[in-house]
Amino acid sequence: MRKIVAMIGVVCAWSTLAAEFDTQEAFYLYMNRAGLNLSAKELQQQFLGDINSAPLPDFDEKGWGGIRAQGRGLSYTVDFGDLKIVPAKDRLELSLDVNFVRVHLNSVRFSKKLLVEISSTCENTAIEVNGPVKVGAHIGLSVNNGTVQLTTPNLSFPLPEDKYKVDGPSKCSGVLGVGHIIKLVVKEALKRSRATIEKKIVEQASKLAPQLQQQLNQAVIRDIPFEVEKFIPFQDASPVLRTSPHHVRIDSRGMEFVMNVNVARDGLPQDEAPAWFDAAATSVGQAGVNPQLFGELLGKVVPVGAWIGLEEELVPGVQEAMKIEHAAAIWPDLRQIRVTKNYLRPMIRFAGAPEFSVIADEALVRVKIPLEMLFQIHQNGWKNYYTFKLDLDLTTSLNIDAEKLGVALKPQTVLNLSGEWAEGYVPQESYVESEVAEVVFLSLFDVLYAKGNLLKVDVPRVPFGGASVSLSSPHVVAPYIRVGLEASGS
Repeated sequence: MRKIVAMIGVVCAWSTLAAEFDTQEAFYLYMNRAGLNLSAKELQQQFLGDINSAPLPDFDEKGWGGIRAQGRGLSYTVDFGDLKIVPAKDRLELSLDVNFVRVHLNSVRFSKKLLVEISSTCENTAIEVNGPVKVGAHIGLSVNNGTVQLTTPNLSFPLPEDKYKVDGPSKCSGVLGVGHIIKLVVKEALKRSRATIEKKIVEQASKLAPQLQQQLNQAVIRDIPFEVEKFIPFQDASPVLRTSPHHVRIDSRGMEFVMNVNVARDGLPQDEAPAWFDAAATSVGQAGVNPQLFGELLGKVVPVGAWIGLEEELVPGVQEAMKIEHAAAIWPDLRQIRVTKNYLRPMIRFAGAPEFSVIADEALVRVKIPLEMLFQIHQNGWKNYYTFKLDLDLTTSLNIDAEKLGVALKPQTVLNLSGEWAEGYVPQESYVESEVAEVVFLSLFDVLYAKGNLLKVDVPRVPFGGASVSLSSPHVVAPYIRVGLEASGS
């Protein structure tokens, strides 16, 4: 009879056999300021490179009292400083430092025609705009058709003339005195090039918004394995939860997403399984799962009222456990009747939807499951014999196990057991050893308690600037079971 209660685990595993369904507000993801800073770091490392010696057009112009200036080898360099993503009311504020802009002129030839042309050539002249100068934008976020959408930022970057600084030239040669106009010439070169440089800086900064959008979608649109521990062999006992954003909220403390989940039958390819880093130092946010999701998995995927036959192929050893000679300890009637198979056939079903709730002060999850177990005897065909009704009141604890949120059974199981003979069956011995049956069922939960986690859920990894990420102890903030996300530098 020990195998009888183990069959209840099949109900959990059976969740993969139904059609897909959606449930809202199943997962929660929160990124605080530190998390957004690490996100900004990743964006900067991957998509924002400094501009080194980018070419600009040569120039040939006349002015400055009839002096002709011909510039060759004009280029510019931009050094970007820190990128910051700061949360604010209903938006993210993007701020990018430009440490300096340098326009370099390899050579410039000055000439003036009097009776004869006289000229001078100067080399290695530069003008710098010393920073930091900020490029800033406000970015709004929304959820549309299951994806995160960012508003296109309106960026501008005027180079401030009060920060110009001329460096050089390193040397000049020739007979035309140009010391008084060299700075004017390179400043004019910068003015001519300024629109090009400003546009390039804005283009670089504008790349960040779509990359941030992609990064956020990668964080909230995930394939997450949901593992049901296989206390008995069963094919496809691990459905995949596919998350998508439901809504987003932002304030000065951080940004939080509430996510839908779609439960798919197909498992993940091996190379797509979410990877985890190891180490912990700085709190960067939280991830959470709504325990009602477990109820959805068990209640919606397994239709209430549908019987599941616990056959030998599904539960190896069930026929031995349900032999008439063993089962007669509960039903003495079995010793009085003639059967054509020497074992009972058990079936199980939900009598109602499972109910999940959180016990916030103790980080526990309470589960109420109404089950029925029908036992059949074989008398030239299977016939209904007896039905037990089991009202289970289980308490489960939360833990972090191998970078997954684990749900383990606590030993204080409450079982309300009642039973009745099947309709149409008249027993020769009507007495039932209900106390023996209750002991057998409760012993099953002792076995399940010793097994450890009944359920495991991967918490999706968020890209945090290449930092190592791990999970901290779970806690309950209704309606979510939450785990802290902690990261250390890469």
